[in-house]
Amino acid sequence: TNTLYVITHDYEHIDLFSIVKIFHNILKKAAKVHLIFYNAWWNKLLHWFYKKDFKSGSVLYTGTGLVDKSVNLLNQNNNVLIFKYKENTSTGIYHIAKLSKCKVVLVKIKCRKKIEKNHYNSSKLEVLLSYVNEDFDITIEDFKEEPTNSSEYLDKIRNSLYDLNLH
Repeated sequence: TNTLYVITHDYEHIDLFSIVKIFHNILKKAAKVHLIFYNAWWNKLLHWFYKKDFKSGSVLYTGTGLVDKSVNLLNQNNNVLIFKYKENTSTGIYHIAKLSKCKVVLVKIKCRKKIEKNHYNSSKLEVLLSYVNEDFDITIEDFKEEPTNSSEYLDKIRNSLYDLNLH
């Protein structure tokens, strides 16, 4: 259904584990789901670990012509999942949405328990271990804004995903 899912990314790899659960039914259906990862060894290890869950799609890595690949996949009626850190200023999401004219859906992952460990003050492993047995709420909402100006569009996405007041 050519949808770009933009997902919060506060809990390191716990975000991926949560999303795999949510999208498991989509992954088993005909609709192809392609996941975007930061190009790092730990993500390649996770990709290998979850390969069985991504039979109907693929994993794309940043820095490998990601925008063009994503646009092509979306234009072929595929779905693309991308994680967005709160502070990320990359314009890839804007360009993907603008060039593919796809539907954009925001996915918010929120831990029910407030834990002070995050990727600013702790290692990836500490964050992962802090949240491993916690419960998370996941909300999914359509994003109706048109991609006309990159900074405004990305600010609105960031504001919606992280409940910020940027403007």
